[in-house]
Amino acid sequence: MFFLVAISLFTTSMLSAQLIPSVGLHGYLNERVDAINVAPADIELEGRSGWHAGADLRIGKKILYIQPGLHYYNTNSRVVDLRDVNLPQDLGKQNHVSLKIPLQAGLRLGLNGTAAIHLQGGPVATASIKEKLVSDLGGQRNLAFGVMSGVAVDFLRFNVHARYEWGLTQAFENQAGSADVLSVGLGIVF
Repeated sequence: MFFLVAISLFTTSMLSAQLIPSVGLHGYLNERVDAINVAPADIELEGRSGWHAGADLRIGKKILYIQPGLHYYNTNSRVVDLRDVNLPQDLGKQNHVSLKIPLQAGLRLGLNGTAAIHLQGGPVATASIKEKLVSDLGGQRNLAFGVMSGVAVDFLRFNVHARYEWGLTQAFENQAGSADVLSVGLGIVF
């Protein structure tokens, strides 16, 4: 009996769900990651930014909803060795690929039948998939956690969103510091 009730609840919720595939850009904003030092001011990461693609599933079309997601993030950084003050040496480009798994709760503020504003927030887990390192900073942690909040606007079938993630755990294996990420994106609501 429990199984039948669970299936009917799942089916009912899926009928009121919206799939939102999206693409966008992101950047790491805080000095806790932008100026990580191996020794006092020896190595610096510059331009930690990249692109992302993924999908969210908005479950519940009423005022309150939940929105789990899965997003592929590809981030590049330029690594600069600052040990020689007169001649900073470019060590090359570092690349990090990760999966972000947000679980947001949302509040829909309807403007009319064709547009709505969404306030969203909730926890996010970041799983490191692949890295190319060019310095002795050490790699990203295999799993990091944060809290994400943001705003989205639906207009017709389009979704534009901006989200900010506050890192709650250490981002690197060998260095203290978390990662705060600003992402913006464009999606289509199905």
